[in-house]
Amino acid sequence: MNLSFERNLGTTDRVIRIIAGVILLFAAMFYIPVLGSTWGLLLGFFGLIMLVEGLVGY
Repeated sequence: MNLSFERNLGTTDRVIRIIAGVILLFAAMFYIPVLGSTWGLLLGFFGLIMLVEGLVGY
């Protein structure tokens, strides 16, 4: 069994993920209806994941 950990994100996909991650993190921190709620935690979690994926590129 051969595992390959090649980068599979192109430049456009990385940029889209970074922008989406920043938007989700911003919404989790500053959007009034989700502050301190479960939705805020979910938005922050997924925003952070998308931002890291976009920055790392895997």
